[in-house]
Amino acid sequence: MFFKKVSLCLIATAFLSGISGCQEDMLPSNKDERKSVEAGSEGSRVGQVISDFSASLSTGDTYTLSEQLATHDAVVLYFTMWCPVCSTHMRAIDKEFEEEYENIDFVFVDYLSNSISSTRSTQSSQGWKHIPTISDFDNHLENMLQGNMAITVIIDKNFIVQFNEEYKDDRLLSVLNSL
Repeated sequence: MFFKKVSLCLIATAFLSGISGCQEDMLPSNKDERKSVEAGSEGSRVGQVISDFSASLSTGDTYTLSEQLATHDAVVLYFTMWCPVCSTHMRAIDKEFEEEYENIDFVFVDYLSNSISSTRSTQSSQGWKHIPTISDFDNHLENMLQGNMAITVIIDKNFIVQFNEEYKDDRLLSVLNSL
């Protein structure tokens, strides 16, 4: 029985190691392989200019990007699906970044709920009532910014996207310090 299991493991390993590109996927590079964009062009990628937008907060109030950038150096949008991973990131944003960067507006974006009341209910049950949360029930921001789980977007005073990628403490800190 033991030899049969070992043989099957060896065959499976040999088969999987022979799959084209499998090893490349296991050893990702640190290179950013996204195509470059023309600085100042309109879009959601780093270096591009984002259009002004308004969205509904869980409180029923309206969140307008231009109004926030009139009083802050930048806006940080964190796309959450309220999972444990997102909760860990949100705690870091709340404890490590929000207090340190008082002139930056940190906002969560709930792109999964289908209504403002659903966002408000989830936000409250998760204990995040003190952080502004956009209810992206129509998926406008999700589509506009290509945002989904753990995507973090930083938009500076000039409406230029400075960061648009999966949440990473060190990268986020680097960009925030450069503003």
